[in-house]
Amino acid sequence: MRFVELIVNELTANGIMDPGRLFESPYADQGRPDTIFPDDDVYAIVEILQDVKKHALVEAVA
Repeated sequence: MRFVELIVNELTANGIMDPGRLFESPYADQGRPDTIFPDDDVYAIVEILQDVKKHALVEAVA
């Protein structure tokens, strides 16, 4: 739960989050996402973060 809370906090603060951050501190301090979640869930989290970034950048340009 703490892992997901960290993601939400970063998205709230910055509006976007690079998926590579999932493997850095403070996220990796909670455990690697590929050991916390099944592979399909890790891919889903990465896709969601990429989608959020894509939409945020489109909105910023508009």
